[in-house]
Amino acid sequence: MVARYGGDEFIVLMPETGRDQAQVLAERLRQWIATDPMLNEHKITGSFGVATFPTHGFSSRILSRR
Repeated sequence: MVARYGGDEFIVLMPETGRDQAQVLAERLRQWIATDPMLNEHKITGSFGVATFPTHGFSSRILSRR
């Protein structure tokens, strides 16, 4: 599930996805954005972080700060 979290921030919820799998997806998305000609022309970039439950927090509020 993808949702807008702030003005230019988005959150991707991936139930039953481990940390390693999430990191692979984040890197793929980062590379896709970095190599897309239109996004590159407009200087659009992406940065990603991965937070997992319960390793990084026990509530959505805590996880969203990671």
